[in-house]
Amino acid sequence: MNKKNLFLANPTTQAVGRIAASALLLFGLGVAIPKPAHAIFGIGDVVFDPSSWGELVNSDLTLTQQLAQAMKIATNGIQTYQLAMNMAVALTHAKKSDFITLAQLAVADHVSDLNVKGESAGWSTSVNGSNPSGAPAAWTAASLGLKDMSIMMAPETVGTSAKLAQLASVNALTGSSVKCMETISTYRGNSLANAAGPLLKTAMAHLDGTPANNTAIAQSNISNAQLNQLMTETRAQGDLHSCMVEQMLVASKTQSDQITHQLNLERDFQADVAANAATPTNTSVSFGRLIP
Repeated sequence: MNKKNLFLANPTTQAVGRIAASALLLFGLGVAIPKPAHAIFGIGDVVFDPSSWGELVNSDLTLTQQLAQAMKIATNGIQTYQLAMNMAVALTHAKKSDFITLAQLAVADHVSDLNVKGESAGWSTSVNGSNPSGAPAAWTAASLGLKDMSIMMAPETVGTSAKLAQLASVNALTGSSVKCMETISTYRGNSLANAAGPLLKTAMAHLDGTPANNTAIAQSNISNAQLNQLMTETRAQGDLHSCMVEQMLVASKTQSDQITHQLNLERDFQADVAANAATPTNTSVSFGRLIP
């Protein structure tokens, strides 16, 4: 007989197995079936309910989590408020006056002091910012004017005439100079207006210690205003530099005309010497080459 048959044939072993299985079944039923509430200390009104206790514990955990979340929200709110207070705090730098920038005021030219017959009467007002439109008349009165050149220039040809080149230089110099006078006058006029207007207001805002002009937004607006003024000044400086370059261009043109005129004279003279004997009788050829 094998071990399996021996196990089944033993009645004592079978009985013990049935008893153990029944005990496990009864224990499982006891755990699965809810127990009724029991009175505490024999008092019927005071009972302990395990299910209600579990719900109370879960509710307490949920409340704790909600409280922690509320604390985070409150902390964030305090930090946001503190940031806003820092942004609104007044600037107390002792050297705020270093930011001030005032425009240089226009100064009258001394040519008016030397005016005799009105030759420079309109010059000062045409360059000090008060009367830019008076530049053409001021230049004409202060400059030597050309007479009628139509008869003298009639036989001249453009591109080969020294006289026409000189006339073009005079015209270019006059036009450039008048325009530069107007540019100078406009620049000085704007500087004078800015000194009493936006530029002065910006400088005063920088020195203002009240909270209205010391918040982060107010300071940003002041900085932006200064950047706009800087851009305007940069454009004005560009106009002035353009005038300087134009004046240099006209001066270069005049110098070029003078050099070209001298070279043309020398070329014409050499051509005339080559075509017509200019050396005296009984002199060597080398003597003729010494003639300029």
